[in-house]
Amino acid sequence: MSRDTAVEVAQAVGPEKFSAESSKPPTASEVAGKIQGGLSVEVPKGVSRGTTSNLLFLSYRNDDPKLTTQVLAELINVYFRKHLELH
Repeated sequence: MSRDTAVEVAQAVGPEKFSAESSKPPTASEVAGKIQGGLSVEVPKGVSRGTTSNLLFLSYRNDDPKLTTQVLAELINVYFRKHLELH
């Protein structure tokens, strides 16, 4: 749910896809805020805090179903890339 991840997702999906018939397309930073606002990340039930889990439940709300799918797919791509960079 980090800001830098949301910005990367916005850039990959294309900030112009988030514009609501505006004359000026939004910036990746503006879109990142929309992505963060519509994103929900949850740990599965039964996993207590401080316990390691390999599962996360992601959901993203947007009026455009195609955009929802694109954002979630790109979010997973960015997450795995960052995970590999760190480990």
